[in-house]
Amino acid sequence: MQNTIETLVKAIQLHKPVEFEYIKEGKPPGKRIGNPHAVFEDTTRDGVDNIYTHIVQTSGVSESITVFPKWRLFFIDNIINIRILEEEQSFTIQEGYNPHSTMYSRAIQKI
Repeated sequence: MQNTIETLVKAIQLHKPVEFEYIKEGKPPGKRIGNPHAVFEDTTRDGVDNIYTHIVQTSGVSESITVFPKWRLFFIDNIINIRILEEEQSFTIQEGYNPHSTMYSRAIQKI
């Protein structure tokens, strides 16, 4: 998990897209590509602390998206095989991003 966080932090700092796999029951397996905007801690309704990333998914598999780009929230624990796509152009901040959102009050890294 620490490697995933470090990779996302670096990608956010560089404004570079990432490629990763998301392993979670009920979600289709396969690669996803997107632009990470934030990594943050939050507490679920059940009182469980988790670390999440807010990514604008630009391509790859999805159970619900038919048109990209689309904001997605991912549990860090379910991300594997993440890598920064350093050869790709730097991304611009996605419309609708609010760095002052209460969601990011416990941000590890954000744009």
